[in-house]
Amino acid sequence: MVKMRRKGAFLIDHTAAKDGLLVTAVVNSDRRDRLQSYPWAPFVWFAVHLLLVAVLARVPVPHTQYYTHLTHTFIDAFVQWDGVWYSLLGHFGYAIPLADQAPLALGGNPLPLAPLQGAAFFPLVPLVVHAFGTVLAVAVGNLVLLAALVIADRLFRNVLRPWEASVAVGLCALSPAMVFDSALYSDVYVIFFSLLCLFAVSRAVADANVGPYYHLLACAAAFGAGLSHELGVLVIIFGLRYLRLRQWLRAITYTVSTLAGWASFSAYLGVRFHAPLAMFRAERIWGHTWRIPGFSLFEQFLHLQQAPLLPLAALFATLLSVTYVLSVLWFARTGDVWAPHSGLTLRSLESGLFAFAWVLIGLTSYVPSTPISGVLRLLCMCWPALAGPLFWLPIASRRTAVVGVLFVSALFGCLLTVSFTHGYAVV
Repeated sequence: MVKMRRKGAFLIDHTAAKDGLLVTAVVNSDRRDRLQSYPWAPFVWFAVHLLLVAVLARVPVPHTQYYTHLTHTFIDAFVQWDGVWYSLLGHFGYAIPLADQAPLALGGNPLPLAPLQGAAFFPLVPLVVHAFGTVLAVAVGNLVLLAALVIADRLFRNVLRPWEASVAVGLCALSPAMVFDSALYSDVYVIFFSLLCLFAVSRAVADANVGPYYHLLACAAAFGAGLSHELGVLVIIFGLRYLRLRQWLRAITYTVSTLAGWASFSAYLGVRFHAPLAMFRAERIWGHTWRIPGFSLFEQFLHLQQAPLLPLAALFATLLSVTYVLSVLWFARTGDVWAPHSGLTLRSLESGLFAFAWVLIGLTSYVPSTPISGVLRLLCMCWPALAGPLFWLPIASRRTAVVGVLFVSALFGCLLTVSFTHGYAVV
């Protein structure tokens, strides 16, 4: 019988040595394999994210006159600007009483509010606030962020080496817009549902045994995406995989589920206020228009000396996004992008089109009151772009370059976190 003894991270064959063969059979143990695969990366990056936003929210910087006190707790730092809207909509619905509109005036909203002005905010976050209250709703959003990082880690490992996937997850956790992922905003829900859609669709077509269950999960995630943000409907692009495989029934049910989120909100507005398309009217009230791609960035760079931080952060996010789209086009030469049966998720036609749509909308959308923060948030919700640098950088220089990208991303994220959590207008 061969006798093996565990020593540290190895299994050592003493029988071979005893026989004078001077051969030591060294096999990596399961524990070492697990450690080298960085299974803990999403949880570590989530902890780093929470620590940073919590500490930066307590930095001794004076609060501005725009700082809103809703809960009179530490959580108020993450319930500013749009977060105030989500909190009030969760408590009072889309017809906020005049007596309770005062906190919105601090954000520059003229009172009384225009009818259904809040319809620009889709109902998922208000529903979470209604169910749990403002303080717990912020906690729920952070748990959703953790779940998103875990799914992102699974997807990134599909095309990256373990350490590269862990860095890509770090870029998701420490993006330039990371404060919005911990604040009472819809951004993290869009990221989570879009990640879940791509993961579930890819599993549904790859495994016939559990495919139906993953398809139901994909449909549920698509419904949630459509209910959380006006652009959540873009997850419909992932259903293209079903069409390319000629799985017609799945394609139809997935498409219907995606549109059902929008339809549910529209039906509520129609029944309750007789205005099923009030979300479009609300966008006009906010002054939302469309410009040529990059107009917001160009306009802000003309005044770069006045407020350089946000335009530079938006430019950084733009470069990441464009890099990813170009990398998908580059890998299209291999055929993996076009193959409907390809198991690759981040190098697929669907993820490339999804990223391209986000980049195009992010660079053409223009809101006069927040011309740059809207661009930055949209581009950082395009989570595939955060793995872009890892696709095309040479392996020899990849580690140093990616660590540099992660540092710059975290630096922008920290500076914007301080600004947001102290009531400064992140426009």
